[in-house]
Amino acid sequence: MSQLFKKYGARAVISADVIAQEAYQDRAIQTKLKKIFGFRTHLNRAAIAKEVFSDGRKRKLLEALIHPFVRKKIQKELAALQDRVAIVEVPLLFETGFEQFCDVTVAVTAPQPQIEKRLTKQGFLKSEIRARQSAQLSQTEKCRLADFVIRNSGSKEELREQVMRLMEKIVFQNSSLNKGVK
Repeated sequence: MSQLFKKYGARAVISADVIAQEAYQDRAIQTKLKKIFGFRTHLNRAAIAKEVFSDGRKRKLLEALIHPFVRKKIQKELAALQDRVAIVEVPLLFETGFEQFCDVTVAVTAPQPQIEKRLTKQGFLKSEIRARQSAQLSQTEKCRLADFVIRNSGSKEELREQVMRLMEKIVFQNSSLNKGVK
């Protein structure tokens, strides 16, 4: 979907998940993670994920390490774009309070069977999917909080149309705001 956003006007697409992966390479974060999760040699992200989605206290500790790193890097990348339209993919947008840094928020939804099918293809077990979802706001709540909603339940063409229409609104709104027109 990121390529669709770029095709229809986003200057950049910034992924919080990609940046979170970078956080695991940071030496200071590695040291703290090893203390929290007891790894002696290398960090095992799959083992960490399994622990944090079954232990809320450890999830909070992990988030306290990773989220500030991700937030700082995203803010740095956005500043470099000089107010151009950018899409920031943040799975825990509302849960982390990151929506306060966004001009517009978008929730992307899909029916539960489709979500499970897509994530199962990526190697997740249904129990892992449900554990992760239980740590997040429901799709209904995300839709209530978001400025716009994209329903990713139809064809690729329907998805393309939704992204195109949304980007037209966002790009127009951004250019109008920059010119002082509301």
